[in-house]
Amino acid sequence: GRIIAIGSIGMPDRASFQIGESVELSPFTSSEENEQIGTFLDRLISLRNALESGTDDAVRTAGDNLGDSEEDLLVTLSGLGAVQMRIEVESARNHTVYGELDTEISRQTDVDLAESLVELSRVETAYQAALQSSARVMSMSLFDYI
Repeated sequence: GRIIAIGSIGMPDRASFQIGESVELSPFTSSEENEQIGTFLDRLISLRNALESGTDDAVRTAGDNLGDSEEDLLVTLSGLGAVQMRIEVESARNHTVYGELDTEISRQTDVDLAESLVELSRVETAYQAALQSSARVMSMSLFDYI
């Protein structure tokens, strides 16, 4: 049940995702970064084995090797942190933009009820006047003038 080595099959292409308007981002590590993480973990396993063997020189050498890989690991982790921050910033920006868009859509599609009722009443009055005029004209004939 002990881990004795770390292997990586690699990933040929890093998939990227569109996270905002014309903003694409890949949240994955590169194959080089994966190798560096694998090396760090292999050196960590070597330190464990050296500690179990009890040899001072082996522990010192394994510790020095692990220290060399530590900077690579920190650079990779800080890069992932930057990617996460970028995703959060774009998410907040998208939330603001789409919130404003929803507000504008609502403003454009909402109807002012009082204004609509006044307009309806005006159109209805004009329609009734047209009906009354046409009824008077239709009831007249040439015999009315003779």
